[in-house]
Amino acid sequence: MRSRDYCRNFHALRHTANPFVKENASISVNLKNTRNVLQSGDTVVTDTVGNAISVGVCPHLYTYIDSVEVTMRDFNGNRDSVISLTHFKSDIDTSWLSFTFARTGTFHFDVELFQGSTKPSVTGQITILGKPVLAQISRQPIQVL
Repeated sequence: MRSRDYCRNFHALRHTANPFVKENASISVNLKNTRNVLQSGDTVVTDTVGNAISVGVCPHLYTYIDSVEVTMRDFNGNRDSVISLTHFKSDIDTSWLSFTFARTGTFHFDVELFQGSTKPSVTGQITILGKPVLAQISRQPIQVL
């Protein structure tokens, strides 16, 4: 980069708006299934009945975040559970929540950020499948004719 371009870019950086303001506070969501497959930035995860799904909430500009609410809904839209998170300690402080489902189906979650009022939320989908059925092996001796 030539020095003139560098100076122009530096000048532009000095005169941009401050990125560390309340309006830029946000959250990111990470998902893990029981195989600990981290699905960062993806809002869809699949696992089987009885296994825990982990939802990780990571704040950005945490000092401007009052709380975060994680709502889990069943396929009919009925609230299954609501968990509130407060007092984040840093921008790299991911809070992990585990959910175990007793039935199959598609569940939806919302992760809402509160700063005195609600901001847009992150939404996602969890699909729970039935456990595979293993064939019963007969322990009877085989008769050879």
